[in-house]
Amino acid sequence: DAIDLGKVDWISRRVKHCIHLKQLGGALSEHWTAQLVDDANGSISLEKLEGNLRHEQEQFYTVNVGALESGREYSGKIKYTGEYGDSVTVGITFTAGDMPVGEDALNLAAGAKVSVSSASTLNGWTSASLVDGSFTADYNRFGWSSEKHAENRPEWVQLELSEPRTVSQVVLAPRGENPGGTVAEAFHGEGEGVGGVLEFAAGHKAVDPNVGQGFPEDFLISVSSDGNSWKTVKSCVDYPLPSNGKARAFDFAPVENVRFVKVEASKLRANPNENGEYAMQLAQVAVYAEAHMPTVPSAPGQVLLQVKDHTVHVSWQTTFDGRSALQGSHIVLRNDADEAIEAQIVGDAGHVSIQQVPDGLWTAEVYSFNAIGSGEKAYSDQVAIGDGKTHHILDGADSERIPAPKVALQVPDGTLRVTWTLPA
Repeated sequence: DAIDLGKVDWISRRVKHCIHLKQLGGALSEHWTAQLVDDANGSISLEKLEGNLRHEQEQFYTVNVGALESGREYSGKIKYTGEYGDSVTVGITFTAGDMPVGEDALNLAAGAKVSVSSASTLNGWTSASLVDGSFTADYNRFGWSSEKHAENRPEWVQLELSEPRTVSQVVLAPRGENPGGTVAEAFHGEGEGVGGVLEFAAGHKAVDPNVGQGFPEDFLISVSSDGNSWKTVKSCVDYPLPSNGKARAFDFAPVENVRFVKVEASKLRANPNENGEYAMQLAQVAVYAEAHMPTVPSAPGQVLLQVKDHTVHVSWQTTFDGRSALQGSHIVLRNDADEAIEAQIVGDAGHVSIQQVPDGLWTAEVYSFNAIGSGEKAYSDQVAIGDGKTHHILDGADSERIPAPKVALQVPDGTLRVTWTLPA
């Protein structure tokens, strides 16, 4: 059999191909496996590798032509083999369409050849989605997911660009909002997404709680000219959950002659909405020659603490990429008993004063945030207030040995001041 797709645009085309028993000459096999015999220069990607012929299972495959020659005809082959050895080979032919222009042309990863460590067999997840130029999901096209596991394990995705390029930014788009929009549109059953995929949280929820899930916690971004010798351009540890679903961009000094880009995750995120299973999941990977998309703020510089009595003045150097203004900063004072005092300011100011800080040893952590999300943290040196002893917040055990506190109303701000004297 043969399928002619005609002219295929640079952006991925998802094609449904139904396999019927009569195509196998009446073979008795019920279960089949699919094998990509010829991937047409890396442009064809299979979503599902096995199924049940008696129920006319749909076979989806995706064609990316971003790395092909515009106007040239290509062909590929997929072989289906039954459990008893019966088989059929289906040929696929198409003509590569026009290459991307304008904004789309800036993304060097559009239509790149994709390799992954593993791939989920659930419908709607395909590695080809990573380079189709779309930073959002569709109702039957969520992005790429690795296999799911009960425990953490390393996973990776690798892109081969159409030609060597200078690269200075890699963008990772996390799992986004439920594309169905509402419960009625998105769910066909209890906890089931479109097509019976366990895509969203179990139970009927109007807001998708899985936004950002699958984004790795510890990972490296590396580049290479030959796929063998790698240069790490970004290392992230304990990366926060991108709960707003917005793409995360990573800047680095320009690297020339880059043909391969790799994202290696050593620590995955357990999804509490999917039985605590681990998986690496992304909607898109984009690559740019110049810093293009806004990033979350970098870690503030030189966090300093100045103490006067029980007032701590925190100052820092704000840093941002110039593409997205700072919306504010979050400050946390923490003592050696892990008690915390938090403050938040609006705008790009680099200082704040926190009053009535108890005796003890204190350290400040500061991070800024913009429209994309919260940035990296920076920390101050430790300072002592009072005699340097840590005075714990009053609890049931302390109340037996600490005299009753004195409470006074502060004028004019109307706050209460609570004081007590610790026993010697």
